[in-house]
Amino acid sequence: MTELVESVLPPDARVFEYGGGGSSAWLSDHGAQLTVIEHHQEWCEELRRSLPNDVELISAPACDIGVIGSPAEAGYFDDYVKAIDGYPDRSFDLVIVDGRARVECISRAKTKVKQGGHLLLDDSDRPRYGAAVTAMSAWQATTITGLKPGSPIPATTTIWTKQ
Repeated sequence: MTELVESVLPPDARVFEYGGGGSSAWLSDHGAQLTVIEHHQEWCEELRRSLPNDVELISAPACDIGVIGSPAEAGYFDDYVKAIDGYPDRSFDLVIVDGRARVECISRAKTKVKQGGHLLLDDSDRPRYGAAVTAMSAWQATTITGLKPGSPIPATTTIWTKQ
């Protein structure tokens, strides 16, 4: 998967990532201007210690009140999902969705991708993300199964290109 992402990103790529991890370090090492939104406070602190200072790292933990839930974890992720709202439309070369409330994140992120840019959904084969896959049907899709940075377990990922 990293080869595909590397092949589509410009050298000074602007990337927004829902859910930080191995891909955050990889993107930073490859020169991306990176914004990461993370819901898990302890993991966010670990990322802050391990990622370079020029990575914009935003903590948005789950709340007790809200409307956007996640089947993977209790709480509401409204602030997490809406974190991308503060950026102009068509401002990112790549948006990665690999965290909580993925269907809602995809919906929010679509307008933030530049023409010719990409939106990536990790674990896109999971049935609970079917609505997100359907919502992206107008974009050109490439689906691959393989290893992702930081994990020895194969995963299915879909990357859409905004035409």
